[in-house]
Amino acid sequence: SFHESRQITGGVGDMPKTLKYADFHQADKISGPLGALPNGLVYADFGTAKGISGHTKDLPRSLIHLDMKEDRNLDGPVKDLPRGLTYLNLHWNNKASGPLADLPRDLEYLDLTASEVVRGYGSKGFDDDHGRRVPVAQHEHTACGDCKDNDVFIGKGGAACDDCPKWQAYDVCGDVCERSPLCGGFAFVHDQRRCYYRKDINCNTYTDPQFDCYIKIL
Repeated sequence: SFHESRQITGGVGDMPKTLKYADFHQADKISGPLGALPNGLVYADFGTAKGISGHTKDLPRSLIHLDMKEDRNLDGPVKDLPRGLTYLNLHWNNKASGPLADLPRDLEYLDLTASEVVRGYGSKGFDDDHGRRVPVAQHEHTACGDCKDNDVFIGKGGAACDDCPKWQAYDVCGDVCERSPLCGGFAFVHDQRRCYYRKDINCNTYTDPQFDCYIKIL
């Protein structure tokens, strides 16, 4: 581990080929292409180590933990990320792109704050405060899904909506949506304190401070 060791220099190709664990967080004098990393690497923390760059397809397939927070040099579609990843931090990494559905399915921790994985919106798929897995990614100040025949009647009493305060939207509406295969997400309306369940959240989207849009990702 060379965590915050700013005096360590060299290239990623100089790492031992048997290396399994690499912590070079803020070790900003380390540089080189991701393709030169050891093939058996399991844990990689290159957060803010801006000299390391490459394509998602160049990462070792053995990785289960990848932290490239504020390292904006990871390019390519998220579908090319190692499929065994359980931890992924791309906070402020705004080059990797693609739909959330293409992310590795075994993820237990995900931070995409201010990244552009979903149509340029910053998003998060997990509750950072409690470390719990939640079923949706949030797009603030975005209306979505108010289209013909797009309601899902899975709310209380068979309604297409449920009432709850904003801070409970993940737990209340997210849980209901997660349990329905028909639900693709929901729109939360601030002044109504209500969420509306939708089959498709990609139709009729627009910016509105009264709305938040949540898309199912699990």
